[in-house]
Amino acid sequence: MLRALRFALLVAGLIYVAYLVVRTEPAVLLEPVRTLSGWLLPLIVVPYLLVTLLHAAGWRLCFPGSRPPFTALVSIRLAGEAFNTMAASVGGEPVKGLLLRSVVALDEAVAAVVIDKTTITLAQGLFLGAGLLIARLTVPLPPAFLEMMTWLLAVEVVAVAGFVLVQTVEAIGRALVALARARRPSLVVRLEPLRRVERTMSAFYRRHPGRLGLALLWHLLGWAVGSLEVYAVLWVLGAAPSIWEALVIEAFVTAVRFLSFMVPANLGALEAGTIIAFEAFGRGAGLGLAVSLLRRLRQIVWIAIGLACFATSRRPLSTDA
Repeated sequence: MLRALRFALLVAGLIYVAYLVVRTEPAVLLEPVRTLSGWLLPLIVVPYLLVTLLHAAGWRLCFPGSRPPFTALVSIRLAGEAFNTMAASVGGEPVKGLLLRSVVALDEAVAAVVIDKTTITLAQGLFLGAGLLIARLTVPLPPAFLEMMTWLLAVEVVAVAGFVLVQTVEAIGRALVALARARRPSLVVRLEPLRRVERTMSAFYRRHPGRLGLALLWHLLGWAVGSLEVYAVLWVLGAAPSIWEALVIEAFVTAVRFLSFMVPANLGALEAGTIIAFEAFGRGAGLGLAVSLLRRLRQIVWIAIGLACFATSRRPLSTDA
Protein backbone atom coordinates (compact mmCIF):
# COMPACT_ATOMS: atom_id res chain seq x y z
CA MET A 1 0.00 0.00 0.00
CA LEU A 2 2.77 2.43 0.96
CA ARG A 3 4.77 1.53 -2.14
CA ALA A 4 1.72 2.16 -4.34
CA LEU A 5 1.16 5.53 -2.65
CA ARG A 6 4.77 6.58 -3.23
CA PHE A 7 4.55 5.52 -6.88
CA ALA A 8 1.35 7.52 -7.32
CA LEU A 9 2.97 10.57 -5.72
CA LEU A 10 6.01 10.16 -7.95
CA VAL A 11 3.86 10.05 -11.10
CA ALA A 12 1.85 13.06 -9.91
CA GLY A 13 5.05 14.97 -9.25
CA LEU A 14 6.45 14.18 -12.71
CA ILE A 15 3.21 15.28 -14.35
CA TYR A 16 3.21 18.53 -12.38
CA VAL A 17 6.84 19.30 -13.27
CA ALA A 18 6.04 18.66 -16.95
CA TYR A 19 3.03 20.99 -16.64
CA LEU A 20 5.20 23.75 -15.15
CA VAL A 21 7.73 23.42 -17.96
CA VAL A 22 5.04 23.49 -20.67
CA ARG A 23 3.25 26.43 -19.01
CA THR A 24 6.39 28.55 -18.88
CA GLU A 25 7.32 30.43 -22.05
CA PRO A 26 10.47 28.89 -23.58
CA ALA A 27 12.32 32.23 -23.67
CA VAL A 28 11.54 32.91 -20.00
CA LEU A 29 12.86 29.49 -19.01
CA LEU A 30 15.78 29.14 -21.40
CA GLU A 31 17.40 32.54 -20.83
CA PRO A 32 18.33 31.89 -17.16
CA VAL A 33 19.36 28.32 -18.02
CA ARG A 34 21.63 29.60 -20.81
CA THR A 35 23.22 32.18 -18.50
CA LEU A 36 23.78 29.63 -15.74
CA SER A 37 25.29 27.00 -18.04
CA GLY A 38 28.79 28.47 -17.79
CA TRP A 39 28.62 28.35 -14.00
CA LEU A 40 27.20 24.85 -13.62
CA LEU A 41 30.22 23.20 -11.99
CA PRO A 42 30.72 25.68 -9.12
CA LEU A 43 26.97 26.06 -8.59
CA ILE A 44 26.48 22.30 -8.41
CA VAL A 45 29.54 21.51 -6.29
CA VAL A 46 30.38 24.35 -3.90
CA PRO A 47 27.13 25.17 -2.00
CA TYR A 48 26.08 21.54 -1.47
CA LEU A 49 29.59 20.48 -0.46
CA LEU A 50 29.70 23.22 2.19
CA VAL A 51 26.28 22.19 3.47
CA THR A 52 27.35 18.54 3.65
CA LEU A 53 30.51 19.38 5.60
CA LEU A 54 28.57 21.46 8.13
CA HIS A 55 25.91 18.78 8.64
CA ALA A 56 28.60 16.11 8.96
CA ALA A 57 30.30 18.23 11.65
CA GLY A 58 27.01 18.37 13.53
CA TRP A 59 26.44 14.64 13.13
CA ARG A 60 29.89 13.81 14.51
CA LEU A 61 28.89 15.41 17.81
CA CYS A 62 25.87 13.08 18.09
CA PHE A 63 27.86 9.90 18.77
CA PRO A 64 27.62 8.82 22.42
CA GLY A 65 31.04 7.14 22.40
CA SER A 66 33.65 6.65 19.69
CA ARG A 67 33.23 8.84 16.65
CA PRO A 68 34.10 7.99 13.03
CA PRO A 69 36.80 9.95 11.19
CA PHE A 70 35.31 13.08 9.67
CA THR A 71 36.05 12.07 6.07
CA ALA A 72 34.38 8.69 6.59
CA LEU A 73 31.36 10.37 8.11
CA VAL A 74 31.06 12.74 5.13
CA SER A 75 31.13 9.73 2.79
CA ILE A 76 28.47 7.89 4.81
CA ARG A 77 26.30 11.01 4.91
CA LEU A 78 26.51 11.47 1.14
CA ALA A 79 25.51 7.83 0.67
CA GLY A 80 22.54 8.13 3.01
CA GLU A 81 21.35 11.40 1.50
CA ALA A 82 21.47 9.85 -1.97
CA PHE A 83 18.99 7.20 -0.81
CA ASN A 84 16.95 9.88 1.00
CA THR A 85 16.56 11.74 -2.29
CA MET A 86 15.70 8.67 -4.35
CA ALA A 87 13.25 7.09 -1.89
CA ALA A 88 11.94 9.45 0.80
CA SER A 89 13.42 11.80 3.36
CA VAL A 90 13.95 8.94 5.83
CA GLY A 91 14.88 6.21 3.37
CA GLY A 92 18.58 6.88 3.71
CA GLU A 93 18.73 6.78 7.51
CA PRO A 94 18.89 2.95 7.67
CA VAL A 95 21.67 3.12 5.07
CA LYS A 96 23.66 5.40 7.35
CA GLY A 97 23.14 2.99 10.23
CA LEU A 98 24.21 0.05 8.05
CA LEU A 99 27.44 1.75 7.01
CA LEU A 100 28.19 2.84 10.57
CA ARG A 101 28.11 -0.77 11.79
CA SER A 102 31.69 -1.21 10.60
CA VAL A 103 32.74 1.72 12.81
CA VAL A 104 30.72 1.58 16.02
CA ALA A 105 28.42 -0.84 17.81
CA LEU A 106 24.95 -1.26 16.31
CA ASP A 107 23.15 0.33 19.29
CA GLU A 108 25.41 3.36 19.11
CA ALA A 109 25.09 3.62 15.33
CA VAL A 110 21.29 3.65 15.46
CA ALA A 111 21.31 6.10 18.36
CA ALA A 112 23.65 8.46 16.49
CA VAL A 113 21.40 8.38 13.41
CA VAL A 114 18.27 9.16 15.45
CA ILE A 115 19.96 11.88 17.53
CA ASP A 116 21.30 13.48 14.36
CA LYS A 117 17.87 13.35 12.72
CA THR A 118 16.43 15.02 15.81
CA THR A 119 18.96 17.84 15.90
CA ILE A 120 18.89 18.49 12.16
CA THR A 121 15.08 18.63 12.20
CA LEU A 122 15.10 20.97 15.20
CA ALA A 123 17.61 23.16 13.37
CA GLN A 124 15.38 23.19 10.32
CA GLY A 125 12.49 24.43 12.42
CA LEU A 126 14.70 27.18 13.87
CA PHE A 127 15.82 28.12 10.38
CA LEU A 128 12.22 28.42 9.20
CA GLY A 129 11.39 30.55 12.25
CA ALA A 130 14.36 32.81 11.52
CA GLY A 131 13.29 33.03 7.87
CA LEU A 132 9.78 34.04 8.87
CA LEU A 133 11.13 36.72 11.20
CA ILE A 134 13.40 38.07 8.47
CA ALA A 135 10.50 38.02 6.00
CA ARG A 136 8.39 40.15 8.34
CA LEU A 137 11.19 42.63 9.12
CA THR A 138 12.68 43.19 5.64
CA VAL A 139 10.97 43.93 2.33
CA PRO A 140 7.15 43.87 2.16
CA LEU A 141 5.93 40.47 1.04
CA PRO A 142 2.45 39.24 0.08
CA PRO A 143 0.37 38.42 3.20
CA ALA A 144 -0.55 35.05 1.67
CA PHE A 145 3.14 34.08 1.49
CA LEU A 146 3.76 35.09 5.10
CA GLU A 147 0.66 33.13 6.14
CA MET A 148 1.95 30.04 4.34
CA MET A 149 5.29 30.35 6.13
CA THR A 150 3.46 30.68 9.46
CA TRP A 151 1.40 27.56 8.82
CA LEU A 152 4.47 25.63 7.69
CA LEU A 153 6.23 26.61 10.91
CA ALA A 154 3.22 25.57 13.02
CA VAL A 155 3.02 22.14 11.36
CA GLU A 156 6.76 21.64 11.67
CA VAL A 157 6.74 22.59 15.36
CA VAL A 158 4.02 20.01 16.05
CA ALA A 159 5.87 17.31 14.08
CA VAL A 160 9.22 18.02 15.76
CA ALA A 161 7.62 18.20 19.21
CA GLY A 162 6.06 14.79 18.69
CA PHE A 163 9.36 13.35 17.49
CA VAL A 164 11.21 14.69 20.54
CA LEU A 165 8.45 13.66 22.94
CA VAL A 166 8.58 10.04 21.83
CA GLN A 167 12.27 9.96 22.72
CA THR A 168 12.10 11.80 26.04
CA VAL A 169 9.26 9.77 27.60
CA GLU A 170 11.09 6.49 26.85
CA ALA A 171 8.04 4.99 25.17
CA ILE A 172 9.75 1.67 24.42
CA GLY A 173 10.71 1.19 28.07
CA ARG A 174 7.12 1.82 29.12
CA ALA A 175 5.90 -0.62 26.50
CA LEU A 176 8.29 -3.30 27.79
CA VAL A 177 6.98 -2.88 31.33
CA ALA A 178 3.41 -3.25 30.08
CA LEU A 179 4.29 -6.33 28.02
CA ALA A 180 6.10 -7.93 30.94
CA ARG A 181 3.03 -7.45 33.11
CA ALA A 182 0.90 -8.93 30.34
CA ARG A 183 3.25 -11.94 30.20
CA ARG A 184 4.29 -11.47 26.57
CA PRO A 185 7.94 -12.57 26.72
CA SER A 186 8.34 -13.01 22.96
CA LEU A 187 7.46 -9.37 22.32
CA VAL A 188 9.75 -8.28 25.16
CA VAL A 189 12.66 -10.09 23.50
CA ARG A 190 11.92 -8.46 20.14
CA LEU A 191 11.78 -4.97 21.61
CA GLU A 192 14.85 -5.30 23.81
CA PRO A 193 17.32 -4.15 21.09
CA LEU A 194 15.25 -1.01 20.60
CA ARG A 195 15.23 -0.49 24.33
CA ARG A 196 19.03 -0.56 24.37
CA VAL A 197 19.09 2.12 21.70
CA GLU A 198 16.60 4.16 23.69
CA ARG A 199 18.80 3.92 26.80
CA THR A 200 21.82 5.02 24.78
CA MET A 201 19.96 8.07 23.46
CA SER A 202 18.54 8.96 26.86
CA ALA A 203 22.01 8.80 28.43
CA PHE A 204 23.42 11.00 25.66
CA TYR A 205 20.76 13.68 26.17
CA ARG A 206 21.44 13.73 29.93
CA ARG A 207 25.24 13.64 29.83
CA HIS A 208 26.09 15.71 26.76
CA PRO A 209 23.83 18.79 26.53
CA GLY A 210 26.81 20.86 25.33
CA ARG A 211 27.52 18.56 22.42
CA LEU A 212 23.83 18.48 21.60
CA GLY A 213 23.73 22.28 21.49
CA LEU A 214 26.84 22.44 19.27
CA ALA A 215 25.36 19.84 16.91
CA LEU A 216 22.22 21.97 16.68
CA LEU A 217 24.36 25.02 15.85
CA TRP A 218 26.32 23.22 13.11
CA HIS A 219 23.08 21.98 11.55
CA LEU A 220 21.55 25.46 11.72
CA LEU A 221 24.61 26.83 9.92
CA GLY A 222 24.21 24.06 7.36
CA TRP A 223 20.64 25.10 6.58
CA ALA A 224 21.64 28.77 6.41
CA VAL A 225 24.57 28.11 4.07
CA GLY A 226 22.14 26.29 1.77
CA SER A 227 20.80 29.73 0.85
CA LEU A 228 24.17 30.40 -0.80
CA GLU A 229 22.91 28.40 -3.78
CA VAL A 230 19.96 30.77 -4.28
CA TYR A 231 22.16 33.83 -3.73
CA ALA A 232 24.79 32.60 -6.20
CA VAL A 233 22.20 31.91 -8.91
CA LEU A 234 20.69 35.39 -8.57
CA TRP A 235 24.17 36.93 -8.57
CA VAL A 236 25.19 35.09 -11.75
CA LEU A 237 21.99 36.28 -13.41
CA GLY A 238 22.74 39.88 -12.38
CA ALA A 239 19.52 40.05 -10.36
CA ALA A 240 20.94 42.17 -7.50
CA PRO A 241 20.38 39.55 -4.81
CA SER A 242 19.99 40.18 -1.11
CA ILE A 243 21.27 37.69 1.45
CA TRP A 244 18.02 38.14 3.39
CA GLU A 245 15.99 37.30 0.30
CA ALA A 246 18.06 34.16 -0.27
CA LEU A 247 17.63 33.10 3.37
CA VAL A 248 13.84 33.52 3.27
CA ILE A 249 13.51 31.64 -0.03
CA GLU A 250 15.68 28.79 1.25
CA ALA A 251 13.82 28.61 4.58
CA PHE A 252 10.48 28.34 2.78
CA VAL A 253 11.70 25.72 0.29
CA THR A 254 13.30 23.55 3.00
CA ALA A 255 10.02 23.61 4.94
CA VAL A 256 8.12 22.49 1.83
CA ARG A 257 10.69 19.72 1.34
CA PHE A 258 10.26 18.64 4.96
CA LEU A 259 6.48 18.38 4.69
CA SER A 260 6.59 16.55 1.35
CA PHE A 261 8.92 13.83 2.63
CA MET A 262 6.63 11.08 1.35
CA VAL A 263 7.08 12.24 -2.26
CA PRO A 264 10.17 10.66 -3.87
CA ALA A 265 12.71 13.42 -4.53
CA ASN A 266 9.97 15.89 -3.49
CA LEU A 267 8.96 15.99 -7.16
CA GLY A 268 6.45 18.73 -7.86
CA ALA A 269 6.45 20.02 -4.29
CA LEU A 270 10.01 21.39 -4.55
CA GLU A 271 9.25 23.10 -7.87
CA ALA A 272 5.99 24.58 -6.61
CA GLY A 273 7.59 25.83 -3.39
CA THR A 274 10.49 27.44 -5.26
CA ILE A 275 8.17 29.16 -7.73
CA ILE A 276 5.91 30.46 -4.94
CA ALA A 277 8.90 31.88 -3.07
CA PHE A 278 10.40 33.54 -6.15
CA GLU A 279 7.05 35.05 -7.14
CA ALA A 280 6.60 36.41 -3.61
CA PHE A 281 9.80 38.42 -4.14
CA GLY A 282 8.70 39.49 -7.61
CA ARG A 283 11.29 37.36 -9.37
CA GLY A 284 8.85 35.51 -11.59
CA ALA A 285 7.87 31.86 -12.06
CA GLY A 286 10.32 31.33 -14.91
CA LEU A 287 13.33 32.14 -12.75
CA GLY A 288 11.99 29.96 -9.93
CA LEU A 289 11.56 27.04 -12.29
CA ALA A 290 15.05 27.55 -13.74
CA VAL A 291 16.51 27.40 -10.22
CA SER A 292 14.49 24.23 -9.57
CA LEU A 293 15.86 22.59 -12.70
CA LEU A 294 19.40 23.53 -11.66
CA ARG A 295 18.78 21.89 -8.28
CA ARG A 296 17.49 18.77 -9.99
CA LEU A 297 20.71 18.59 -11.96
CA ARG A 298 22.67 19.07 -8.75
CA GLN A 299 20.66 16.24 -7.14
CA ILE A 300 21.50 13.88 -10.00
CA VAL A 301 25.21 14.62 -9.71
CA TRP A 302 25.29 14.20 -5.93
CA ILE A 303 23.16 11.05 -6.05
CA ALA A 304 25.80 9.55 -8.30
CA ILE A 305 28.53 10.66 -5.88
CA GLY A 306 26.52 9.30 -2.95
CA LEU A 307 26.06 5.91 -4.59
CA ALA A 308 29.79 5.77 -5.24
CA CYS A 309 30.35 6.56 -1.56
CA PHE A 310 27.93 3.77 -0.63
CA ALA A 311 29.94 1.31 -2.68
CA THR A 312 33.24 2.35 -1.09
CA SER A 313 32.06 2.99 2.51
CA ARG A 314 31.18 -0.64 3.20
CA ARG A 315 34.79 -1.57 3.90
CA PRO A 316 35.95 -1.49 7.55
CA LEU A 317 36.93 1.88 8.98
CA SER A 318 38.92 2.98 12.01
CA THR A 319 37.51 5.12 14.83
CA ASP A 320 38.61 8.26 16.64
CA ALA A 321 38.11 8.65 20.37
